[in-house]
Amino acid sequence: MHAAAPFLPFAWPFAVGYLARGRLKAVALPSVAALEAAGFSQEQVAAWAPRCAAGRLRVFAVRDAASGRRVAHFGLRCAAEARSWVIEFHSFAPESLRAGLELLADVHGAYQAKTRGKPHAPMGEESAMRQLRREMDLEEAGA
Repeated sequence: MHAAAPFLPFAWPFAVGYLARGRLKAVALPSVAALEAAGFSQEQVAAWAPRCAAGRLRVFAVRDAASGRRVAHFGLRCAAEARSWVIEFHSFAPESLRAGLELLADVHGAYQAKTRGKPHAPMGEESAMRQLRREMDLEEAGA
């Protein structure tokens, strides 16, 4: 479990903010407010926001292009040692998995290409971010 980092009122940067494929579009969720507005639980927001502020996680909402309704979400995590962004989680339902994975692959490829596998700069108090990133590195090494 991670020590809670202070939640930041501003947005963290994304290398890819929006990408569409077919009937689906991936939309970056760049802040605590955006995660909350997308309907995520307080537990999810509390788990993801510090990692986003540390520059190692980016969460996307997947929306139906016609209605704008959120149909899934996914997260990309920077595996710093491997210099690669990896798929941390997704919520695609079986009936939308094929289309969703194609969109996810597009976003993942674009993210990797634009960042060259590097994490974003951390945001927040330096000592808190350093400790959080150290914990994330240890988790990554143990995975």
